[in-house]
Amino acid sequence: MSRLFKNIVKGSHVSMSFIKKNRVNDSRRRVSAAAISATIIALLGFFYSPPHSQSKDNKISQGATPQITFIKPSPGEIINETPYTVQWTIENLKLEDIQSIEIQYHSETMRVFRQDEVLKCLSLELPLKEGRHMLDIKVSLTKGTNIFFSRPVFYILKFPAGMERIPGGKFMMGSSREDESAFFDEAPIHEVLLPPFWLDRHEVKNSQYRLCVSQGVCRTSEFDDKPPFSRDDHPVVGVDWGAAKQYCKWRNTRLPTEAEWEYVAAATGDEGQHRATGEIAWHALNSLGRTHAVGQKQSNHFGIFDMLGNTWEWCSDWYAEDTYLDTQKVDPDGSEWGNFRVLKGGSWATYPKEMRPALRFWLSPNKSNNNTGFRCARDI
Repeated sequence: MSRLFKNIVKGSHVSMSFIKKNRVNDSRRRVSAAAISATIIALLGFFYSPPHSQSKDNKISQGATPQITFIKPSPGEIINETPYTVQWTIENLKLEDIQSIEIQYHSETMRVFRQDEVLKCLSLELPLKEGRHMLDIKVSLTKGTNIFFSRPVFYILKFPAGMERIPGGKFMMGSSREDESAFFDEAPIHEVLLPPFWLDRHEVKNSQYRLCVSQGVCRTSEFDDKPPFSRDDHPVVGVDWGAAKQYCKWRNTRLPTEAEWEYVAAATGDEGQHRATGEIAWHALNSLGRTHAVGQKQSNHFGIFDMLGNTWEWCSDWYAEDTYLDTQKVDPDGSEWGNFRVLKGGSWATYPKEMRPALRFWLSPNKSNNNTGFRCARDI
């Protein structure tokens, strides 16, 4: 065999060996790429699988995807009441698959319903706070407590400015005929039922009333330029019943009824028998003969200030001596007519022994003085 032929054969062996090696390397590369792809897909499936997906050992009821839906509140809803009843539904999930339902309010657990309570857990009354908040419902499943569905909802709780929500309820209005300190027009004591309503936290201040005057709606008070009665943070005085009513209307509110007013004032103590003290009221023995800034004394059970003392307060009712002899038992609004309007609460000029929630006074609706003011109420 010639040297040339041998070189050709030898070169062909080298070429075939090189080709075989390249084929093996390509095959290995393809296997490695496939393995890497499979690993990436597995990782993606682990991190991005939906929260309701289950392993073979943790199967739940087959069918549509489980869902939690808030009925109340709806996302972004503005609500204005507390306590507030939250309502929701859980769909496409059998009860036997649920281990517990947890209600969270700002990441704080408010209530956990166990499996035997699931049928009763479609609503919950919560004491909510003013502002923007988040509620969250978490459903844990019986097979794998680390598996759950979560559905948060944001809402806004907004109260009417400067007002407190007064829950409805029953109370005993007036005074007993056996009470020697009571006047004849306070009897007989009788049960009254009221729906919930809003009431101003404070008596209306001069600074608030002047805004109404500046818009040409309200008349200037008679003491607008007479300090200390005219100071911004003091209750406005020198306004008659009509002016007080006009101001409340301007604010989209109204004057409280006598029943509403007495119900709130009675929360300070033992209903109609409560006596004012220096801790809760400005009266003739501590006022130095003038009004004082609102909110300086202790509030009552409802968070309302100065229900007794500082100023008498206009109510919407007509006054009559015999109002309580034949009155409505539910949300009464007083006599149908009269010559005077009801005043309640006493003032800086009233002696403490005379200050009682049940005490009734009256004034002509077109009269005003330096010890009579008002606050506003609003229906819910």
